[in-house]
Amino acid sequence: QDKAISCYREGLYIVGTSLSPRQKAILLMNIGLEYWRKFELDSAAYYYKESDEIVSENNVEDLKGKLLFDLGNILIDKENFVDASKKLFQARDLLTRANDTMLLTYLYGSIGVLYTKVGNFELALENYNNALKYDLLFADVNNLSNTYINIGQLYFNHNNSYDSALLYYRKSVEVAMPHLKSSIETVSNINTGNIFIEKKQYDSAYYYYERAYADPS
Repeated sequence: QDKAISCYREGLYIVGTSLSPRQKAILLMNIGLEYWRKFELDSAAYYYKESDEIVSENNVEDLKGKLLFDLGNILIDKENFVDASKKLFQARDLLTRANDTMLLTYLYGSIGVLYTKVGNFELALENYNNALKYDLLFADVNNLSNTYINIGQLYFNHNNSYDSALLYYRKSVEVAMPHLKSSIETVSNINTGNIFIEKKQYDSAYYYYERAYADPS
């Protein structure tokens, strides 16, 4: 990642003046993305905002929705929920107009995460269900497992509805894509064990933790 950032920044320095606004915006987004992967959130946000300025000034509309979506998620990670909501709602409007069904699936999931973090159960569930709706309608998207896990966590942490949480954890494994199934099962087993801890059913909790840590993933 450090090498990628170095290459991108060197490219920006060497050929930056000859790049089109769209190319420069993409390059800045790529630098921001690498910082985001390192969880250096201030640097990530800086480069995305620089890209956003170029996109806005030069009407590079085809990048705007994805850029705002990414920036909104970075701001969630920074726990700047007010600004995150502004970016995500702007992205939602743009992506809806563009009928970008794939990104809308992930976007509604992100809005669900945002509302989960601020403790609004109803709006979190509404947006997770919107994510499921798009995911189920369109074959080119498959984020069902992650959304089911998020809904399970929502019921567990914010509604103390253990049976509902367990239902969604099971569903996350049932719909998992083959190459993700092992890791999804691990997450589901850990989450299920946490529920049995809360229910003071320690033998059951131990059983699921043992399954999770025995998983080769």
